[in-house]
Amino acid sequence: MTTRTNNLLTTSLFTIILLVTVALYWPGLNSPFIFDDIPNLNSMGKYNDLGAWRDMVLFILQGDSGPTGRPVSLASFYLDDINWQGASAADFKYTNLMIHLLNGVLIFWVSLKTAAYLDFSDTHKHLFALLTATLWLLHPVQINTVLYVVQRMTQLSTLFILAGVLCYLHGRELLPQKPEKAWLWLIGGGLGLLLAVFSKENGILLVVYVLAIEYFLLRPRKAYTNKPLNTGLYILAWLPFLVILAYLGRAALNNSGYASRPFTLGERLLTETRILWDYLSNILLPNLKGNSLFHDDYVISTSWTSPPETLPAIIGMIALVGIMFIYRMRQPVLAFAIAWFLGGHLIESTTISLELYFEHRNYLPLYGPIFAIIYYTFRLLEGSKKIRPVMSLALPVYFTLILLISYQGVQQWTHPVQMITRWAEDHPKSQRTLEALDVLIGDNISPLARKQLQDGLLKVSRENNTSSYLEFRNLLLLCKAGDLTNLDLMNSLNAFQTAGFIAATPQVYADLMVQWFSNKCGYITATQILNFSEKLSEIDNLMHGKISQLLHYWQAEVHASQGNLEQTMFHHEAAYRISPNLNSLLQQAIYLSSAGLHELAIEKLTQANTDLCSDIRSCLILKMRQSHINNLTTTIKKRQEQQKKADNNAQTIHHTASKK
Repeated sequence: MTTRTNNLLTTSLFTIILLVTVALYWPGLNSPFIFDDIPNLNSMGKYNDLGAWRDMVLFILQGDSGPTGRPVSLASFYLDDINWQGASAADFKYTNLMIHLLNGVLIFWVSLKTAAYLDFSDTHKHLFALLTATLWLLHPVQINTVLYVVQRMTQLSTLFILAGVLCYLHGRELLPQKPEKAWLWLIGGGLGLLLAVFSKENGILLVVYVLAIEYFLLRPRKAYTNKPLNTGLYILAWLPFLVILAYLGRAALNNSGYASRPFTLGERLLTETRILWDYLSNILLPNLKGNSLFHDDYVISTSWTSPPETLPAIIGMIALVGIMFIYRMRQPVLAFAIAWFLGGHLIESTTISLELYFEHRNYLPLYGPIFAIIYYTFRLLEGSKKIRPVMSLALPVYFTLILLISYQGVQQWTHPVQMITRWAEDHPKSQRTLEALDVLIGDNISPLARKQLQDGLLKVSRENNTSSYLEFRNLLLLCKAGDLTNLDLMNSLNAFQTAGFIAATPQVYADLMVQWFSNKCGYITATQILNFSEKLSEIDNLMHGKISQLLHYWQAEVHASQGNLEQTMFHHEAAYRISPNLNSLLQQAIYLSSAGLHELAIEKLTQANTDLCSDIRSCLILKMRQSHINNLTTTIKKRQEQQKKADNNAQTIHHTASKK
């Protein structure tokens, strides 16, 4: 077969695979926004009064999903809509699907380039790359990443990591004959690194993937190398890798993030060894029922022997790392697959206090095991004639099984209630799954059934020491129904004394306060809700995250509704000290001006330039919102002039009257 014919056939087959992927995922595009989609996207269009461009810039600059703010990912959401109100989930998920296809193309390309080092014929190189990319595109592990809108952050990070890997591989190929051009490509991979990191922080793992390819695949296969390449790798890959290790070491030493987690650093590290084996088993033999989005019910390893499978998991993981190094020269593909998979989990499965288990963390690490599966299948097909017929049958059966499981998984996304109900059946102790089920069906089931569901939720949350969220949520439900009493508030304060904090707790408290302003929860007075909030602030185990700032903010708003300016300003200033922000200053200025204290109001606004411009990002945010400050300043000055005129007129009338 000629090279041209081979390329044409490969292109045709891969186009068919891409179309199959589109057909597979297409029904899932009609599934709704869920869970973290909403809090991450609902501020789109918040500043439309400033214009669409400024609104987009502010949305990007105010991102708080990670240390970088993930501006590239946030900007990409504006490809789908410019306003959260009326936004269609299908548009966002369509873009996710297109990115998945593009990533599949890059996986094919990376596989084709690395196959050049594996003694394949041209035909087999293309077939190897085709099968590897096909399995990666269609694997069930990918479903929750593609159809969960906010996981675009993972997808875009992967896109730029793969682009960076390709720059590195292409530059490396050019190195012997065209070193100047080669170095442009190698350094150009740095742009991929930046874009990957600003899509999601684990984009920094590009350097780990490069090292995995270089030292576990290319060098064992006698790839060309020279001193400048080694020097370049030291600077561009090894140095960032050491920075990653230092960051992880710092996270281990400063483990304050674990205060709001139901596990310690040691328990996390022990548990992750079991989770990594779970990931691998789901990659090699996917769950026929598909996988849940939430695994907060995963049993935590509290010691080397509790649960009993912890010790075998640790030994197995140590053995896996040993195999990676010992067999690096004899079985480089196996070593590379292990290095790629473990390297891909270096940030999210080690010392940083993240949640324990998420399937989307395998979106790119999946490539290592798949690479090995396809490679060793080829080797078996080339080996014993007795094995060849078995493998010739097993491979299409395996791919068919993968496709059927993925089809079932995508179909579940089109029926959220059924999907989450099944998740609850598989994970009856998952608090987040039960909460999601209650939100979806709670209002449409009998009171008895809902009480049973909520009792189960409460039991699980107390077992997990995460019941603060549920306590607040129960108050919120009573408030919405107009049935909340002061006795309920007092009883909840007792429950909060031993209720564990979780990240969602502050938001549900804020939701409760919003609802109180809407209907006063039926019978709750301002004095009662203020007393409740004040006593909450005395419960130390709840004082994490944004809860302190929100407690002061909402107490200020309640006092404002009662016309108590002194307490309003006291609590607003306390909230501002905890979390300085422009909205707080604007609100304080409005209250002061409304009380006739115009000079003090203007002074508040001038604080913005001194308090809120400490770095490039904060200064840009302030600049984008300068018109809000200017407009309010103008309004206050007009009020001030009107008040002066009114005072002068009053004095004139008084003076005239006194003469008479």
